[in-house]
Amino acid sequence: MSTPKSEISIPILTQIIAPSATNAPAGTPKKTGRVNETSTSATVLAASMASSALSPATLTSGASLDSHNESAFDGDWKTLELKLNERVLGQILRRIDFVIEHRVKESLAEVLQSTTDTLVKDIRRGLHVTLEDVIKRAVAQEIARVQSVKE
Repeated sequence: MSTPKSEISIPILTQIIAPSATNAPAGTPKKTGRVNETSTSATVLAASMASSALSPATLTSGASLDSHNESAFDGDWKTLELKLNERVLGQILRRIDFVIEHRVKESLAEVLQSTTDTLVKDIRRGLHVTLEDVIKRAVAQEIARVQSVKE
């Protein structure tokens, strides 16, 4: 199955997009360190949101950000990352809870059914043995009574 030409330029969520000097806006701080696949989509989303939020004057001025603005910008990234992590983890945990609960119910249903079947068989065997003993004793007593009456 081939991908249409219009979709080739659309990145997938696990794809790492490295910023290049030609398409990075002026004044964008460079990220250092290792980027993992789970934070890549958040980074791309946040970068597109941040670039659309910058004013044209900031983009064309070419002035570098001072250390205060860089730390504020990094703080915004960290806040966005924390919120995104919390939301994704919450959604995943809710889904995991549902799946685990469903599997536990299925497993318990199978175990309970098996245990119930075994218990029913054991009760039937016990009842059969008990009734057999009671009937044997009753017949023996009746035979003994009849023989004692004859004599």
